[in-house]
Amino acid sequence: MTEPSLLSGVQEALNAVSGQTPGPDEDLFASGALDSTGVVEFVVALENHFDIVFDPEAITMENFATLTTTCREIARLLSADTQG
Repeated sequence: MTEPSLLSGVQEALNAVSGQTPGPDEDLFASGALDSTGVVEFVVALENHFDIVFDPEAITMENFATLTTTCREIARLLSADTQG
């Protein structure tokens, strides 16, 4: 999956959950796009969209702080799926 399509999918999932589409490096929590409940909904939306499963230990504010960090975590999962 290419980086633009990955970012587009993450933006789509966030917009479905929060109705917001912040910039790639904007803090999702500080901007109000995500809160403790919203992040759970966002994770479920991402898992459904990308057909992945996040390790519960990977669901951290650091990994979901921005769209960029979220894309990085998804890319890591997708890469692990193709290698293993």
